[in-house]
Amino acid sequence: MAKLLAHRGLRVTIIITPINAARYSKIIQYAKNFNLKIQFVSFPFPCQEAGLPEGCENMDLIPSPDLIPNFFRASNMLQEPLEKWLQGLESQPSCIISDICFPWTSDVSLRFNIPRIVFHGISCFTLFCSHILSHHHVLKNVNSDSEPFSVPDIPDRIEFTKAQLPEARKDLKAVMERFKEAELSAEGVAVNSFEELEPAYVEGYRKVVKKIWCIGPLSLYNTNEISSYEHKSLKWLDSKKHSSVLYVCFGSLCHFLPQQLIELGMGLEAANYPFIWVVKEGDYSKELVKWLLEEKFEEKLEGRGVPMITWPMFAEQFHNEKLIVQVLKIGARVGAKVIVNWGEEEKLGVLVKRENIKKAINQLMDEGEEGEDRRERATQIGKMAKSAVEEAGSSHLNVTLLIQHVMQLASRDDGEN
Repeated sequence: MAKLLAHRGLRVTIIITPINAARYSKIIQYAKNFNLKIQFVSFPFPCQEAGLPEGCENMDLIPSPDLIPNFFRASNMLQEPLEKWLQGLESQPSCIISDICFPWTSDVSLRFNIPRIVFHGISCFTLFCSHILSHHHVLKNVNSDSEPFSVPDIPDRIEFTKAQLPEARKDLKAVMERFKEAELSAEGVAVNSFEELEPAYVEGYRKVVKKIWCIGPLSLYNTNEISSYEHKSLKWLDSKKHSSVLYVCFGSLCHFLPQQLIELGMGLEAANYPFIWVVKEGDYSKELVKWLLEEKFEEKLEGRGVPMITWPMFAEQFHNEKLIVQVLKIGARVGAKVIVNWGEEEKLGVLVKRENIKKAINQLMDEGEEGEDRRERATQIGKMAKSAVEEAGSSHLNVTLLIQHVMQLASRDDGEN
């Protein structure tokens, strides 16, 4: 997002911590290469003060779920150095854009009279469904974690269970309420989505917040940043039939038992389609490596408008599944039924069997009418996404409107002063 704004001629400051600065070194170099007005201000992350091991500056670096509260405590402690930095500036920023996970920035915004925009990396479908569940107190009338219930007052018939929703966890209630308060006090929200993807849910959430700007997909602004390592995979992909390869990836925050990874591998093998499987480095247990060698798997690491198999595990991922499978109709479920809280993997055991994995793969790769319709819808959505970020596209226009809104607020404040 910083690059996007800087390419519009704005001066952007990214507040970052040392380890994250190293992670985003490509962005720093990109900004230098293109003479973008992006500066990086690094604040030490207070690991020791918050009771964290040194270097735990991101969620995927935390060694235990017991330390998650400590991580958020450390994040909250960044408020003081940010305020000191703002006090030392000759002129204040025109706007603060902060992720929803930093609700304390609302206090900073109020203290320094700087307009604030909340950034959401999740869909308007998720945001609107969560708002409806909270506004109508739906969960109070649900008796068990496994009882299906419908979300009222939304365009589609969508059912959840409490076991699939982070907002059902009592230990997260205060945190979720703080997030919501901080969001409603902001000037508006910027969402990493595009209006053509989920128009009814964009309009629904527009009635909840002051303003909303769908500015995504942000990933499509990085079209010239393919690494040489990824090119090795592209050569292999080029040798395969169109729409014949599965890409399997769970991101950096999922924690799998070795047995579940093996079950996944067996399901992939049984389906008998070529695949690229990205395995997080920490998931390479001795048991998994031994099995991979025994099965003579070829190691293939790292592969838009494509259909998806959904395997929700935590946070808003069950919302994502409903959007992909039921609303957009571009995906197939693997059959996961509950959120897996970090640290409870051993207790829950293997949740998705190889038979279910094979079934979902065959459903997704089906060459009949249903599979072809799903792929066609996914292709059309991919084209709409690309059009949205192009000049005159909806997301391109929304970035312009966001900038204009911030400039109007800055002019108003200058006039009052």
